[in-house]
Amino acid sequence: GNGLQARVFADVTQLVNDGAPRPDLLLVSGDLTAAGERPQFETAHDVLSRLRVQLGLEPDRLVIVPGALDVNRAACLMHFADRHANGEQPTPPYWPKWRHFSWLFRELYQGLDDVVFEDGQPWTLFEVPQLRLVVAGLNSSMAITHQAEHDYGAIGNEQAAWFGQRLHEYEDAGWLRIG
Repeated sequence: GNGLQARVFADVTQLVNDGAPRPDLLLVSGDLTAAGERPQFETAHDVLSRLRVQLGLEPDRLVIVPGALDVNRAACLMHFADRHANGEQPTPPYWPKWRHFSWLFRELYQGLDDVVFEDGQPWTLFEVPQLRLVVAGLNSSMAITHQAEHDYGAIGNEQAAWFGQRLHEYEDAGWLRIG
């Protein structure tokens, strides 16, 4: 809520004023919203943008990944219903469930073409060459749907293999790797 936001901004201001070193990176590991709804993502956009600026960080120094609460279950239900209406099966991992997270992602990373979260690749590799650091932005909400029996975290084989292939080069180069 707004009380929490005010406390966070006040605490950050106090730390900055007290001479605390500024962070090199801001990591937000999911659950940016309470229910994956558009107004909640608009608030998250405002808060994250303001916090990033307050900390003096460029957009490429912010890392976000979706959490279970960032899945829009109504959009997922609509995807299932639309597929059913057409006599088709819903397609895992049910991309429409991230419609609002995907909007936030595009807004926060405008102009950063190598930072991707899209249909076909709903996870992100965040590279920070100046820090010799890479973040595997794992998406643990792959299996989640609107159905209670699918309300669990999972990364899946495709995503695990994708990161496994790409992280070797960073390991060989001696970069710090964060997952």
